Amino acid sequence: MRRLLIMLAAMAVALAPHGAAHAYPIKDKRLTHNRLYKSGPLPQRACAEKPVRPRDHRLVRAYLYGVFDCLNATWSAHLKKAGFAFRKPVLKVTNKGPRRWCGVDFRKQTSYYCDEKRTILVVLNKDLLADPTDLYLFALLADRYGQHVQNLVGIYRAYEDHDYRNKKEEREQARRYELQSLCFSTAFLKSTWRSLDRSARDWRILLSYMKEWQDATVGTAANITHWAKRGFAKGDPGACNTWAAPSGRVA
Repeated sequence: MRRLLIMLAAMAVALAPHGAAHAYPIKDKRLTHNRLYKSGPLPQRACAEKPVRPRDHRLVRAYLYGVFDCLNATWSAHLKKAGFAFRKPVLKVTNKGPRRWCGVDFRKQTSYYCDEKRTILVVLNKDLLADPTDLYLFALLADRYGQHVQNLVGIYRAYEDHDYRNKKEEREQARRYELQSLCFSTAFLKSTWRSLDRSARDWRILLSYMKEWQDATVGTAANITHWAKRGFAKGDPGACNTWAAPSGRVA
């Protein structure tokens, strides 16, 4: 899987300055004009969060499966309305991850979406369990689910098939893919926001956590913030067309 190879290669690559923001052409309309972008906002849906406590594996697992149920209900209704076939992914939550899974060294991962298995794996390590009361777990699972959505609507396959001329373009495509799933996750968050007992401060804290995801295959903190805010402002997958954005917006 190209996405995995890029991700692993980027672990040793520091973010470097980029040149002028020229967008080399992404020509595949499955990416730039996917009909998901015209499907409208996600339906507003109640999604009450289940209670959690630090270091409580049982409650955190129940919390994640509760969010997972909301994701399934929201995205299944939306994708079916847009004319896409829906198949829910599998969610596996474990206290200790395998050494390798879906070609990934899981000693360096806490979560991953395996496109081949259509499965999300979350490992409840000490960092995830330290303070599960914030929105981080919610957003993390929604982001991985966003990659499942990309799989269902043909974006993942088109991304895998799309050519590139050099490493710079290869990494840029990876960022377009990763930033889009992040934007999908905050669009979903917006669709459930009214039902969550959350404040503007919770949103700001989540944004600060998301900025820490920055690297060569996800993007800069500024662009992570840009796409997260777009998804949350609109609640609409159409706001998440990273494939038609200028290179500077996916740096």
